[in-house]
Amino acid sequence: MSRKTLKENAIPTIFDFPENLKKAVVLRKPPIQRDLKLNPEVGTSSKENYFNNHTSDHSYFISESPRKLKRKYENIIDKKNEEIEKLKKRIKVCNLRVSRKAKKINNLVSIIEDLKEKNLVNCKTAELLEQNFSELSLQALKKKTKSFSNELKSFTLSLFFYSPKAYEYCRQTLMPSLPHPTTVRRWYNVINGCPGFTEEALSAVKERVDKTN
Repeated sequence: MSRKTLKENAIPTIFDFPENLKKAVVLRKPPIQRDLKLNPEVGTSSKENYFNNHTSDHSYFISESPRKLKRKYENIIDKKNEEIEKLKKRIKVCNLRVSRKAKKINNLVSIIEDLKEKNLVNCKTAELLEQNFSELSLQALKKKTKSFSNELKSFTLSLFFYSPKAYEYCRQTLMPSLPHPTTVRRWYNVINGCPGFTEEALSAVKERVDKTN
């Protein structure tokens, strides 16, 4: 047989293999020594970035607790309610002033004087209104009616002609029954603008003479 077997009288010996039979052994380089200490600033910033990225991913994320948010908005609502109450008191005071002013004004002359104080009409306009309409009843101006007398129309047209602001002031505060400015403008369209005395002026004079008699 060609198979090699260990003989019974063989004695083990230590020997070295020849160079051509030796297996080449590659030695690994030792690892490089590194400092394992981390920069604390870098570590902190990375943690913060991680936290921010993971807490702001969702649109429904809220940094404050619901209790804090409730307290915050309750304070805002309380401040707004205080502002509303202040405005209500201011409106109330203004309404009282207007009502007191309306009580003091008991005739047309006092109305014209009030317009002069507020610089809504000049002195010449005030004198003209007093001369022509001083006897006009204030109750007639305040009374709500669908038809207006010629004298009332004449006063309305005159006041609106000289000062639309004064007319609007009287209409909003003192005489709410005065016709709307669009109505007054419509009256202007039907007035005869030819030279001389107008029919409306003569009618107003006639009505005033009849009342005097």
